[in-house]
Amino acid sequence: MEEIIKQLGSQATLAKNMRLALRKIGKEEENPSRRLSILKDEVKKMDRYLENCLFDPVFKGRMNSELKPYRAEISSLEALVKADFGRKLAENLKDHGFSLEGHYPRLRTSMYTFVVKLDANKVDIYYGPEFERMDTVKASPDLTAAKLLEWDETISGREFDDDEFLNNLLEAYRICLLRENKNFDEEIPVSEIISAYSFVIQDKKFRENPLKKYYGEYSRIMFSYDLSRLRKRKLEGFELRLITARRAETKRKSAFLWIPPHSGKGLGESISQVKFREVK
Repeated sequence: MEEIIKQLGSQATLAKNMRLALRKIGKEEENPSRRLSILKDEVKKMDRYLENCLFDPVFKGRMNSELKPYRAEISSLEALVKADFGRKLAENLKDHGFSLEGHYPRLRTSMYTFVVKLDANKVDIYYGPEFERMDTVKASPDLTAAKLLEWDETISGREFDDDEFLNNLLEAYRICLLRENKNFDEEIPVSEIISAYSFVIQDKKFRENPLKKYYGEYSRIMFSYDLSRLRKRKLEGFELRLITARRAETKRKSAFLWIPPHSGKGLGESISQVKFREVK
């Protein structure tokens, strides 16, 4: 008897939840994105409820028939929302000189990639072809564009001088050679050269008192971008050489660095080692 009572209570709860889900499904919602989110959530719930309920098979069949047009609405809304997201994002970026390319869920602009996940209501923003994830924002064209512009200013808005960069990089290379007991013209892993370079460029305050608050951030992304805009390769009798990464090295993030093309178009290149060689 107790088992029957328990089962009846369970079915009563299911029936109550089904009524709530159906009311939400039938309620009007003008915003396509919000409507899509509601439909996907509530139809998924209904599928689960129908699977666990002990209702008459004929009644279950009727319920599935009632849900059929809403499943079709989900498909049409998905296509609409995807197209609308891409259109609005393209408009926002165009106002700032960026053009959008690609197809959902991967969209590209300049040296950045968007991976749009409308189901999860989020967008992952990457530097390069999903080389380095910079941020994750809600799936809003306005928020996505604003965050991309913020990151682009951080990366490309910095002052840059070829001679200063090469001079600092040469010093970082010398530090790495000493650490590894190597000679000039020998290769240094890119992860090590980035670490040494980020130390070399710190200001006097940090060198005298290496506290976190005095540290000037310098990331892999910044180093990658600086290499892409470097036009010179020679300084004080030395020439910079970038060693192309082998396929096996690109399987481990720390073993290589992606560099965008000078022109902004194309695939760019991946390097694994850096070295300087003496030139006459």
